[in-house]
Amino acid sequence: LPPGKLPLIEPAKAHSGWFPVSEEALRIIERTFDREGARRKAKACFITLLRIANLEGSIVFVRSIAQIAKDMSYGYSEAARALKLVQAAGLCAIEQRQVPGTKELAPSQFQPC
Repeated sequence: LPPGKLPLIEPAKAHSGWFPVSEEALRIIERTFDREGARRKAKACFITLLRIANLEGSIVFVRSIAQIAKDMSYGYSEAARALKLVQAAGLCAIEQRQVPGTKELAPSQFQPC
C-alpha cells in the first residue's frame, strides 16, 4: 500500500471465509514499531497475508517467501524482513518447513492471527 493509505476495514463475513484487517492489528503495529518504514512494511505484509488467506478461503496457508514477495511487490529480502516484523508483533504464526530427506527449505505455513 502507498504510504498513508489503509485498506477499507470490512465487517467479518464468517460464512464466506472473509478475514478482515482488524483495527486492533493495525494499532498493534503502530505501538510495536517506532520507525515509519517498519510500520509501513509490517502493515503491507500483514494485509498481504490476509489477502492470501481470503483468496485461499483459509486462515492457514502454505507459500514461499518468493511468492509472498511477489504479492507484496517487494524484493525477497524486504519481504522476509517484513514477515519477521509481523511475526515479532505477534500477528502471524510462521512454521518453516523442510523438503523431506534434505536440508532444503520448503514453502512455509502461515497463519495470520
